[in-house]
Amino acid sequence: MASSYFHAPTIVFWDTVACPIPEGLDAETVVKNISTALYEEGYINLQKIKAYGDVFEMVEESGGFATVGLPMCHVPKESEGACLTNILIDSLYEGIRRDLNLNLMLIVDDISELRQFKYPFVFLHKADNLNFLLAQPEVSSMSVYKPLESVWDWSSLARGEGPVEDDGKPHRTCQFLYGSESSDSD
Repeated sequence: MASSYFHAPTIVFWDTVACPIPEGLDAETVVKNISTALYEEGYINLQKIKAYGDVFEMVEESGGFATVGLPMCHVPKESEGACLTNILIDSLYEGIRRDLNLNLMLIVDDISELRQFKYPFVFLHKADNLNFLLAQPEVSSMSVYKPLESVWDWSSLARGEGPVEDDGKPHRTCQFLYGSESSDSD
């Protein structure tokens, strides 16, 4: 990562429909683990995490989002693709309005084949003040993600682990995991 992004603000956009809270964790634990994973990778200025999904379901989750204090964007459950659309709009807004360096993390489903993401992403990626990070439920071939600084497997990020390396495994596991009774090591 370029040193100019170490202190840059980081904004996380989280699609809670495509990337739900993994079993055995709660919203507060996942938020702490995301923060820890980013910090350990050098992204030390987490500005906000914004959750997208059905607010009524998010509030009812065990250890619900309401107690964590996250900004939430209500997207009705039956609105297929609406979380991605809202994330695209909000990330474009944040990326275009800032002159200083900014890290944008998208926690979303696979976007590699979605045209509505591809073109704005290419446009924003040309800006020399933006650094993109991505977390997805499944990470396919790393060659798809070459323009991205870091790519995480969602369940690994939710547990505080580092981004995926070319071999598909996290290159670092978190030193301390919130909500984990024991840490597995390979």
